[in-house]
Amino acid sequence: MGLGKTVQAIGIAYFYKEEWPLLIVVPSSLRYPWTEEIEKWIPELSPEEINVIQNKTDVG
Repeated sequence: MGLGKTVQAIGIAYFYKEEWPLLIVVPSSLRYPWTEEIEKWIPELSPEEINVIQNKTDVG
């Protein structure tokens, strides 16, 4: 914990932003912490551009 793995992953993803959309798969307990970190480290993304899937009905 506290080694900056999330920030590194977000940084690498941002480097390749021309290739987006991006799918990030995390355990359900980390969905909202990841959303918060993305909003923190990529402030140019609006919250509406970040989609969190709650259940299978959100996919289709």
